[in-house]
Amino acid sequence: MNRSSSRFGLSLLEVLLALSILGIATGILASIMHQASDNGLKARRMTQAQMICEGKMAEAISGAIPLQPTQWTPSTSADGSTWYYALELVPAEIPNMVGIGINVTDEIGMSESSRPLSRLVQWIIDPNLGLDTKPATDPNATSTSAAGTGSSSSTGAAK
Repeated sequence: MNRSSSRFGLSLLEVLLALSILGIATGILASIMHQASDNGLKARRMTQAQMICEGKMAEAISGAIPLQPTQWTPSTSADGSTWYYALELVPAEIPNMVGIGINVTDEIGMSESSRPLSRLVQWIIDPNLGLDTKPATDPNATSTSAAGTGSSSSTGAAK
């Protein structure tokens, strides 16, 4: 009987080699999971910044925020975290247009050289032109038109 054919177990060298391969694979997977979780948190933070940026832009366009350049102003989000936004007016090459720039970050000591998490620029017609107000109408013209319509209806009903 051959000695190598009667062997039933694994040698110590084979066990150590399998354990080292398992240890290296576990370390690599742990590193990948850590990096994936960090990237997920960064993506969530950037998404929140973009949503706050869009909300502040809507407030600026609607007039809830005055269209004046501001420094970093604190704003509380729905989840209670504090964010900071800055509004700037961007010069336009097209006449009667104005650009509104909103920058958003969650860093309290944002310097001029730092990049914000989110930036949004939107071009709108200059609100100082007064194009968003209705033109004044003559009240007599409106009442005459309404009176004519009323008498026409009543005449039609009488026939």
